[in-house]
Amino acid sequence: MSNKGFCRVVSLAVLGLATMLFVSGCGQGKESTVTVAGALDLGGAQALPDKATARISIFEHRAGGGDKRIVAERTLHDLDGKSIKFTVDIERNLIDPDGDYGLRGEILSADGTILWHSEKPRNIKPLENDSDIALKLVPNATDADLSFQQFRCGDGFHFAAAIQPERAVVRLGNRRLGMPVTEHSDTFQGEHGNQLIRNANEISVRIDDSAHPNCSVVAEQSPPAAGETRSVSQPEPSSAPRREGENAANKAQPTEQATND
Repeated sequence: MSNKGFCRVVSLAVLGLATMLFVSGCGQGKESTVTVAGALDLGGAQALPDKATARISIFEHRAGGGDKRIVAERTLHDLDGKSIKFTVDIERNLIDPDGDYGLRGEILSADGTILWHSEKPRNIKPLENDSDIALKLVPNATDADLSFQQFRCGDGFHFAAAIQPERAVVRLGNRRLGMPVTEHSDTFQGEHGNQLIRNANEISVRIDDSAHPNCSVVAEQSPPAAGETRSVSQPEPSSAPRREGENAANKAQPTEQATND
């Protein structure tokens, strides 16, 4: 074999080896998922009820506030302690390096009632978190502990709401929307961009991407649900006194009947 032919064979072999190394190297890049790890801390809470579950959600904030979308969520079963460790995997292609993300935790009963929740979402950067995250939960007030008022907005939209310093609860029929307070004490934000803003004498809400301004308390209220308290009391029915003439007629009636007999 001539030197020229030998060099050609060697060149082809080197080129083939380089191609193989390049192709194999393409699969050695970053993993397709990012893992966020941490623990839910229930503090001094009592023992968890049977069949309780933990739900951990990672969501992206909207630029103007509220939740834009949930990028990952995980539910844990068979809970056995007051410090519950978790891991949540997120598809890397769902993460915007410049995005603003939050982490929220909840403990639910077997029927889906929220028993504990994050008082405020924890701001996180999924691509940068290297250590475990401690997420403290607080007990969730039940409807029996809340005082609801009926509101009607300028556009006719109406709902019931209970507003506390740390959160607001909006009820639409059978829907119950919890909204933790934000860094602004008069603004409450929940999932999917739902929002309640408290002004001097009115409130405004955004529900399901629809804004309803100029909402005020109305006196007419439907009967309360079981176990619910209301802040606006209903007047007790009163019986008006009879007029003197009616009383006199009623007293005279038996006498007239006796006389006729």
